[in-house]
Parts: sequence; C-alpha cells; structure tokens
Amino acid sequence: MPPLGRRDKIFIATAALLSVCLWLLSARAPVLTKSTPVATRLPTDASPPKTTAAPLGSFPIVSSAQSEAVEQTEQSGRDTLQLFKDLNRYGDGTQAITEKNLDLVDPGARHERRRPLSRNPLSPDADWDILLTADRFFITGDDVAEISLELWRNDLPAAANTLSMQAEIRSADGTVLKRQLAVTAAGQGAETSFQPDLFWPDYTGPIRVRVAFGNFGVETREAILDFHFTGSSRVPANFTAVSADYLHSGDLVFDVGIEVKLAGTYRISANIHDRFGQPFGRSQLDTNLEPGSRVASLEFDGLLFHDREVQGPFYLTTLRGERLNPMSMAGSDHLALIEGQYISQDYDLDQFKNTVVRSLRTERMLKLYKEALARGVEFAPPE
Repeated sequence: MPPLGRRDKIFIATAALLSVCLWLLSARAPVLTKSTPVATRLPTDASPPKTTAAPLGSFPIVSSAQSEAVEQTEQSGRDTLQLFKDLNRYGDGTQAITEKNLDLVDPGARHERRRPLSRNPLSPDADWDILLTADRFFITGDDVAEISLELWRNDLPAAANTLSMQAEIRSADGTVLKRQLAVTAAGQGAETSFQPDLFWPDYTGPIRVRVAFGNFGVETREAILDFHFTGSSRVPANFTAVSADYLHSGDLVFDVGIEVKLAGTYRISANIHDRFGQPFGRSQLDTNLEPGSRVASLEFDGLLFHDREVQGPFYLTTLRGERLNPMSMAGSDHLALIEGQYISQDYDLDQFKNTVVRSLRTERMLKLYKEALARGVEFAPPE
C-alpha cells in the first residue's frame, strides 16, 4: 500500500477531531422541587496529563535516542486511543464532571476580577484598580441582575464617581437602543438593579452596559459589562416539575415536565450530585418539542456511578433549557432557571449497569484512529 499523503493525513486527523467535537456537543436533562442547598467544596481532582504523539516509522538501526522516540510514539498512540475511549465511555448525553468544571457546575456565573486601570507602570492610573461585575450573565424574563462598581487606589477603597450607567441593545435593523440606569452609592462604590424586561420584553440577544466613572485623581473612563437576555415574551417554554426518577436498563432516568409555548429543538441539561453534595455527572438532551405539556427524560449512564463510586440518594440540580436557533446571531431563547433541587430515591450501586456500550460510530472511529497511527499520522491531544 502506498504511503499516506499529506492531504490524506489531514483528512483523517480532521475527521478524528470532528468526532471528538461532535461528542462534546451532544448530551441530556429534567425539573426541580425546592429543598436544602447543595454544599459547595473546593475542587480536588488533578487534570489528566498532556501528551503529544510522534510519527511512527521503521528503524533498521536503532540508537538509544531513536528507541526513546519509538517508545514515546507508542505511548502517545495509546494515549490518543485512550482519550477517545474516555470521551466516548458513556452513552449519548452523559458526561463526567467535577467542581473544576465551573461553567457546568455554576452556569452563568461571572468571572470578572479586579484589574488595574492601566498596565503601564508609568501611567498616573497605574495605582488604580477597578471591578465591574454582576451576579449573573444570563438574564431571563423578569430576572433582575445586580451590577456593582468598585475602585481602589494603592489597594485602598476609593470613591467611585459614577457619571452615568446605560444599557444598550442592537435591534434587528441595526439601530442601537439605549436606556439610562439609575445608580445608587454603595459604600465607596456604586450599584444598580438591572431589569431589562422593563425595556425590551420582545428581545433576545446580547445586552451591553456601559459605565462612565471617575475620581478626583482619575480622568473620566468607561467600563463595559455584557449579558445575554431573553425577554419574557420570547421565553419559549417553562419547566414545571421533575415527575419521577427510575432505572431503565441500568441507567438512572429523570422525567422533567415542560410546558412548551413554541415548537422547536430544545437542549435541556442538569447536573447530578452524590449524597454528600459533590457534583459528578451531567446529562444533556436535544429533543424536538411541540406546544403543550411535554416530558423530557434525562438519562445518566449507569457506568458513571460505578466509575465515581458514589452513594445515593442523588441530587438533580442546575436544570437549564434553551430553544436552539443556530441561524440566529442573537443566540438561543432560554428557559427560566429553577432555584432548587430534586432528591432521587435511594439506589444501590449494584443496580446500575457496569459496562461500556460501544456504538458502531465509536468502533468505526477507533478503527480509523488505529489505521492513522499505524501510517504515521501525528495526533496531539487537546490542551
């Protein structure tokens, strides 16, 4: 067989990478009743080692350096295959998580940090720090976001002279619409309660808040904060309740009730925690829903429970939903979050299945990986 050409190598590598990306984009979910809050803990799990594959080849005369290269290549090949197996270990929709997966454990949380007004050490503003943040990123329906601005000079709190704070959106015809926000003093800083539904209930998309501020020692500056908003008249459906949890073929299933207003493809997801409040899994479901009272069944692969050696009862939290609209530049229409959690029945670990179910797609991709590695294709696992 002739050696693999450069174009063939690129094609196989691209196909493999796309398969991993497609897996990451697929998954499943349910609805909640209020209960006690889930405890929060610091993440403890270590990140997996990073590996890079080297090309395979034949070496008639093998030096010690070449021998090490061969061993590294073989190990990297095994790592590539193992990574693919790990990513496809569970059934569609199930994903293992830890508290390090911050955007899944606390979706919509903000990550702004205090930062200097200038990074130029010779600037007169170098002694000043600012923090402009809010309590959420996603705003749905009549939700209210709490926005705050703080200033420091030489690490000491400094008064923030807020000249204006305004929210703006870009309408469908490209017009920028603006609204002034009322600002109140809060200690040395400033804050406001922002409820965009009062201005734009028919809008879905990004919202930008601009803050003009200063101080006796600082010229007027501007800071920006972004949100994603779904107006109350654009909310496509509402969660009602988690109606049941049960075992199906060794997997744990939660039935989530949804009152659908607008037909479409919905993505529903939720996290699951063990009896001690530790998150260990996520389920995601993409499903087509028609208007009316519907049920979405979120499945957690039984193998996940064995891998994590978790004990029940289990807590279903962080229930999220959105109506997908890939062609929209504004993003998806979101469902309102439910603040609370659903507590499952108590299950014994031996009730869950403890096997990896391989799909035809997974087996085919493993075959392509092995063939590509044998022909010298180089793979670098994602950073």
